[in-house]
Amino acid sequence: MKKFYLCKLCLIVFGALLSKNLMASGKVFYCDSKAAVGVTKKGAEQYRTTRFKLKVTSEAITFGEDFGFLPKKTIPFDLGKEGSLGEYSAPNNWWIINYTAHITMRDGEFLFMQNYGFEGISVFAICENF
Repeated sequence: MKKFYLCKLCLIVFGALLSKNLMASGKVFYCDSKAAVGVTKKGAEQYRTTRFKLKVTSEAITFGEDFGFLPKKTIPFDLGKEGSLGEYSAPNNWWIINYTAHITMRDGEFLFMQNYGFEGISVFAICENF
């Protein structure tokens, strides 16, 4: 009987460690941009829509190399690291503001806005977790 309880305890501990590691690894979203626009003093330019990866953890977001505006860029949620301020509620519910960007995801709807000088970029995408 003691072996049964010991085995059960080991399974509980293993399950807890596994779930902690899965939470730390984050979720990967595949996003389809529906609109991408650049604005300068000369006017607006419509960019082609693309598909890109986005990894979200409770500490930061990381763009895949296929996101043309910030490829392989990691942006943390906390103030102090790269001047970011944000709030993480869930992998598909968060926002980040830093020096030049505002990035939000709400229920799979992704919005990226970046302003630098007299130029700006805005991207809207629908993201799904696989």
